Amino acid sequence: MNTDSFPTVNPLIPPLADNDYLIPLIAEMTGVDVCNVTERLIQEHLHCPHSVAEAFYAKKLTPYVWSDDLLTFYEETDSFIYGIVAWNRSQVKCVMRQWMLDFLRSHDVPYGRVLICGDGIGIDSFFFAQAGYDVVFYEVSRLGQKMGKRLFDDYGLRVQIADSLETLGAGSFDAVLSLDVLEHVPSPPDNVSELSRYLKQGGLFVVSAPFYAVHPKWPTHLKCNRKYSGRTNWISKAGDLNLVGGRMLANPLVFQKRFEDGKSTFALSWLSRCSLGFGNILLRLSATFPNPILHIVLTMHRYDKQLRRLRPVK
Repeated sequence: MNTDSFPTVNPLIPPLADNDYLIPLIAEMTGVDVCNVTERLIQEHLHCPHSVAEAFYAKKLTPYVWSDDLLTFYEETDSFIYGIVAWNRSQVKCVMRQWMLDFLRSHDVPYGRVLICGDGIGIDSFFFAQAGYDVVFYEVSRLGQKMGKRLFDDYGLRVQIADSLETLGAGSFDAVLSLDVLEHVPSPPDNVSELSRYLKQGGLFVVSAPFYAVHPKWPTHLKCNRKYSGRTNWISKAGDLNLVGGRMLANPLVFQKRFEDGKSTFALSWLSRCSLGFGNILLRLSATFPNPILHIVLTMHRYDKQLRRLRPVK
């Protein structure tokens, strides 16, 4: 399918590019004054990731393990907003967001119903709604839901906000996106199995999870999940899915829900197989020896030109 026939959508969505809109909104949603929000956002840009780790250690929580206290932290903290804004402003995430849209458009999902899980404040939901998709936004954080709704309303986008997955119809989605979620949950296979239930046969499951990133900068990433880094067979098995695409270093990967005969519409090209295979080797090594790749990732964040350009001014 020729993706040139579709309207262009900027992966740096309008709210992300406008500090004069975004900073007062964060202040309003969190009850923090504008000066404080500005300073916290500046620090996030300079030291990304920063705010979540700072709040996490202030609560004296135990890093890298699942607990009820961690779940409470997710529900109560506003620190994730700053990390979400900075990450989604970065050139790396914008390229990834555009790649996902192009892949869906060129693989029989030019429009349709899309479920986006764990979308924080709704950035990816906003983007895909702008691109013409019927988007359902699911996020466990009430503050994330509240801010997402405000973004959608202010820009006139129709996005359904789901309070729970149980209210959604099984087999009713053309695509499901799970980005930067699985590294946080106690059982990734169970999560994949649950999400894949909502896909139609032939639907696409898009996933990205930096399992290797167990580091003081990411204390909410679970150490028990490092074993999944660079491995894809468990995703196929858990969700009855076939791997059909992706970017090297699994950022992201795309799977297709199998038809009744166990087959898929699409297949990996030899070039994609080589690229993903090489990336998987690097990710497995990074799970065992994480320091080199984590140093590279953190350096890329700090020197991301787009992130630096969008940094607010005091």
